[in-house]
Amino acid sequence: MQKLVDDLLKNKEIKKFVSDNKLNSEDILNNYPEFALKDNVDKECARCLKNGLCNNETEFARCILEYDNGQVKAKFVSCIYEAKGKLVTYFDENIPSDVFINDSRIDVFKALTTVKNSIEKGKVTKGVYIYGGYGQGKSVILYNFAKELIKCGKKVIYAYYPDLVRRLKSSIGTNDLEALLVELKKVDILMLDDLGGENNTSFVRDEILGPILQYRMNNYLPTFATSNYSVDALIGHFAETTNEQDKLKAGRIVERIRSLMQIVELKDKDYRNEI
Repeated sequence: MQKLVDDLLKNKEIKKFVSDNKLNSEDILNNYPEFALKDNVDKECARCLKNGLCNNETEFARCILEYDNGQVKAKFVSCIYEAKGKLVTYFDENIPSDVFINDSRIDVFKALTTVKNSIEKGKVTKGVYIYGGYGQGKSVILYNFAKELIKCGKKVIYAYYPDLVRRLKSSIGTNDLEALLVELKKVDILMLDDLGGENNTSFVRDEILGPILQYRMNNYLPTFATSNYSVDALIGHFAETTNEQDKLKAGRIVERIRSLMQIVELKDKDYRNEI
């Protein structure tokens, strides 16, 4: 039991709290869950590089201890680094963090670096549309670039677009749909991964994607995307039929993409087939 106490007292904040409130080992053990929560959260905070990449279960919060009439309570309060940037994700799978540059990726990284420099200087800038074959690392590159941009103090939404579409469809008719659409429209940086991988419908195209892109275009908000499709090939994806009206609406989506993003092709190999 004493080892549990000694381990907790290695935490300087806990040690000071115990001393200030004149607590003994028995008091610590009686309130062990609260002290342990504080210690675990502090260990996560110690890993933070002060860039908004929060791994705490209660995101962008730190833990403090309060003492009242013999009871210790762990309480979450806002993290002082929240304002420096935040990354919000809408996807199920984990994306690796191993990003490397080779000759095939030079153009992509040049484009992203130029955008980052503009954002750091507060200049209006286009985002980047990265397209290329399956398994070449488009998602990995863009996701890790998102982590770089939050260091600039920006809130970034990174969404695996097919998952996002499913989420939006499931919230039709609720306040959640409108709230999420507003967030996607207004967030500092929006990244749509695997655009064209979703099950397209005219509703998704005309009532969700179109308004989001239009708002961001009108308000000069940086927007990024990855896709297996070239921009021209997206017209066929977004046009559900061969009807001219349908093609026109699909073309409008593509023109918004061109206005919002610099188009860059990634010509690398399929790394997934090497696993």
